[in-house]
Amino acid sequence: MATFHFTLRKPKARKTGEIPIYLRITANRKYCYLSTGIQIVESRWNPDKERVRKSSQSHKAYNSKLESLLVKAREAALTLQNELNDEPSAKAIKRVMQGESQGKFFPYAFEYRDELDKRDKYWQYRQVKPVIDKFRAFTGEYLTFKDITPALLRRFESYLAIEHDNNQNTIYKNLSVLRRIIRQAVNERIIGVQDNPFHQYEMTKGKAKKEKLSIEEIQKIENTELEQDSRLWHTRNYFLFSFYCAGIRFTDMCTLQWKHIQDNRLKYRMSKTDQPKNIKLLSQAKAILQHYEHRDTGPEARIFPILPDNQIYKTDTALQKAIDSRNTTINNHLKNIARKADIETNITFHIARHSFADYARQKGMSLYDLSKALGHSSLSITEAYLKSFDEESLDSAMDDLF
Repeated sequence: MATFHFTLRKPKARKTGEIPIYLRITANRKYCYLSTGIQIVESRWNPDKERVRKSSQSHKAYNSKLESLLVKAREAALTLQNELNDEPSAKAIKRVMQGESQGKFFPYAFEYRDELDKRDKYWQYRQVKPVIDKFRAFTGEYLTFKDITPALLRRFESYLAIEHDNNQNTIYKNLSVLRRIIRQAVNERIIGVQDNPFHQYEMTKGKAKKEKLSIEEIQKIENTELEQDSRLWHTRNYFLFSFYCAGIRFTDMCTLQWKHIQDNRLKYRMSKTDQPKNIKLLSQAKAILQHYEHRDTGPEARIFPILPDNQIYKTDTALQKAIDSRNTTINNHLKNIARKADIETNITFHIARHSFADYARQKGMSLYDLSKALGHSSLSITEAYLKSFDEESLDSAMDDLF
């Protein structure tokens, strides 16, 4: 059962000494606050009765407003409980009291999106925002949770394929974002379990294909003539260093520091999984590092000049935005390198990781060793990672056989 209490929120005290009164809404052991619009000095507040003392000239008007809000809160909770057949969340009660329709999807989705931004969850925010925008463009501004049916989701699939030219895997990822938002709405008692359309809707995932380069193509990139210290020259170094160090991800390449080089090994913690990685430095990787030893080699200095040396990023979001921008630039440089090397594959930085994994598999590296090299947390992840390579290998073997 939801409970309601009026309280002074002292951290929000005004410079005049007045403190705002908030209604604290508690349900399912979670709470939120709703402003009453009233501010008083602390001496005029009775914390036991949760009302304004008679010493305040406006105590009758203030207490009448508090009583009215309390009635409104109880009515909202009761209405929602009847709709959900379950106890509503504190947020849901607050939303209704603020005049928002309980069933509206986009106000809730925007709140979900903005919460990711506030919590500095850059990659999740970057994934969620365009999906919400596409869904709103498809459905229009006004949409209730009950409007989201399996039939609507099927039409949205067609919309993504036709209007946005999305492949099946991209469509799957878009729908996964919507499913995540709706699941949270269910968990927060914003809607009932019966209102989740994904219980009757089967999402289809396409066959994933990981682009990769052969060792011969890697060697063609190595042997391509590029002007020393040019942007393309540096880009090639980054790409090859990743390949020869078991597929370092671009985010980690940007933030590698000289302290991560210890006893001819590369030791760092991967940003994506927070798993440690410890790789022996091969001669090819050492040769690349020698090009950067003229730079600041203090333990905290970045090894590669991908990000500005003196730039300090105050938040993870600021850092990730800078890395994202540089990733786009580096991928464009890689496409130029591929043209010069006469390689038709659409190269991106992440292909260095795919290429390493496929080459190691071909050379007979054990699944356990490959899993450790890639920094996976389990062998099953590595098996799934290699699945598309194995299928291509089988296809090639069948072609050779007949």
